[in-house]
Amino acid sequence: MQVLFRCPRCHHVAPFSDRNSPQIAIDCEVCGWSSVPRKHLFVANSLFDSSIPVNQFSPEPGFDGEFESAPTIRPEKKHRSTQPPGRRIVTGLLLLVSIGLLLLAAFSQRNILAARFSGLKPLLQQVCASLQCNIESPKDLDSIQIESSGFDPQEDGRYLLSLQLRHNHAYSIATPNLMVLLLDPNDQPLMQMEFSPEELELPAEIPNGSGLIAEKLIQLPDQPQALVTGYRFNLRYP
Repeated sequence: MQVLFRCPRCHHVAPFSDRNSPQIAIDCEVCGWSSVPRKHLFVANSLFDSSIPVNQFSPEPGFDGEFESAPTIRPEKKHRSTQPPGRRIVTGLLLLVSIGLLLLAAFSQRNILAARFSGLKPLLQQVCASLQCNIESPKDLDSIQIESSGFDPQEDGRYLLSLQLRHNHAYSIATPNLMVLLLDPNDQPLMQMEFSPEELELPAEIPNGSGLIAEKLIQLPDQPQALVTGYRFNLRYP
């Protein structure tokens, strides 16, 4: 059986020595609050035993303090869900469908995600390895601008093809093929040529924030060469 003192300010509980007088103020060892322990004493077998009624405790002779009952520790009530089981099932199914749609969107945009967020690229490559897909440079013709172009005759009879490309994305995109359509004086097609990035000595990607410049000398057959008066450039992905 033990006499305990409870601080009236922070409610810290500590043993009360029978050598101390309940009439003399003592300081709480936690908050430092000074109080007279006479009205803040109770009895218990341990710090968490409140089963001993105060009226069954007989204080030692000469003890003139007042006892209060030990604090009652009540178990917390468990709150049960009031949501019907059917609604919980529907909510779970909707959550699964939402996750599936997000994964499908991420899969369809995997190339853009890998280009924009380089930290995701190794993870996406691992996923694609199991799904037998590839991570490639994004392809977007609408974002590419032909800033300048030329198809100019040279003194040796050849033509100098010149091209400058730029795009407006914050990430690199795949370099497309160049389609060259030569026109006659009536603005009718004479011949068409297609050049890959490798043939134009361009990198496989157009970097963000900068453009690409290509130049290539082309020798035309004699008959079309005499009739060429114009050209058109178009871009396409193979």
